[in-house]
Amino acid sequence: MMRDKRRYIMVRSTREIAPAEAGEFEQGLYRELIRQLGEMRYHTANPKLVRFVDSRRFILRVGLAMYPDSIAALAFIKRVNDATLGLHTLAASGTIRALQGARAAVRSPGAPNQAPPSGAPISKRL
Repeated sequence: MMRDKRRYIMVRSTREIAPAEAGEFEQGLYRELIRQLGEMRYHTANPKLVRFVDSRRFILRVGLAMYPDSIAALAFIKRVNDATLGLHTLAASGTIRALQGARAAVRSPGAPNQAPPSGAPISKRL
């Protein structure tokens, strides 16, 4: 039997998610993904909220075949459990370890801007 290939997506919410409401948020997120993807594509994507990184960021696991559609569906979600919010994809990877490494590169809101060295290639400076 062949193992399903997955992708891990780091997502940032515009609203803080309290630890007490994490379970309700997870169920509401699944309901919204069903609404956006439809039941057949939802079950192909097989999304699973793996863990909360902090009060605004979490890691979502999805099937490789539905990875692009899952990212698009997350962008269209504007409400979860009657709370208005926005969901932004920060990074994606085939392993959680690589995603955790990318997490360090993602600037958290309110952190000071740090420009790369001027000798860095233009793509690194943008």
